[in-house]
Amino acid sequence: MALEKIKRVAPEVERAALVHGTLLDTVDYIKRHGFDSFHYYFPMFTTEEIEEMESKGIPVRPYTVNDPKWLAYFLSLPVAGVITDDPELAIRIREGQ
Repeated sequence: MALEKIKRVAPEVERAALVHGTLLDTVDYIKRHGFDSFHYYFPMFTTEEIEEMESKGIPVRPYTVNDPKWLAYFLSLPVAGVITDDPELAIRIREGQ
């Protein structure tokens, strides 16, 4: 599997699950497949699920968040980052401008 090869060849490279749907047990899925982090389509997961993953040491990054209200919301959560097409807007929101 490509992810196993990446882990052998370049262990410093983060391997992320990219999900556009629901999973029965997200934490188990991530651990079973050897992912380091979790990137998900932002409407698909609850705040509680995000906080659970982050509390278990799994970096979470919602994608593709371009709406200012959603950006502000996710930037207020304990996520590792937010994937957006408008990084300048995200920075302005993060800095309170």
